[in-house]
Amino acid sequence: MEQLKARTGTMKAGASSALQAGLCLHIDGTNTFDVCEQSDVVIAVTADEQERDSSGLVAGGSIGYYTLGGVLMLASKRATSYAVGGFVYADDNGLVAAAQAGSSKKVGIYVGAGALTTGDTDGDLIAVDTSFAEKV
Repeated sequence: MEQLKARTGTMKAGASSALQAGLCLHIDGTNTFDVCEQSDVVIAVTADEQERDSSGLVAGGSIGYYTLGGVLMLASKRATSYAVGGFVYADDNGLVAAAQAGSSKKVGIYVGAGALTTGDTDGDLIAVDTSFAEKV
C-alpha cells in the first residue's frame, strides 16, 4: 500500500487559522485554501500548521495537506464522544464533531481503536475514514 504524501497549497490571503495538523480545508473560490466551517465541503486536511515568518502567520502562506480518500487523523472539537463506525461531521474552525449541527457536512466515519471522548481543549486528533466524505 502506498504511503500518503502531503501536497502543498496556498492559504487564502488573511486566513491565519491553520494552526495544526488535522484541520479540515476547502477551496474558497480563488484557488486557495481556507479552514472549513460547518456548511463547507471538506476536500483536504492540513498536514501541519500554516507557513510562518518572524511576525507570525503569513497571509496567503503555504500549507501542507492530504487529500481525502483514506484514514486520516482529524482535529476534533473538545469533549466530543465518538463510537466506532459513527459518522463524523465538519464543525467550525476546521474541527470535526460526532453530531451533525445544522448544515454540517459528513467528513467520514470514526475508525479509532474503540469508543472515545476527546479532552477539554479543541484539537485532539482522531482516526477518520474519509472515503465516506460528503462530496457536495
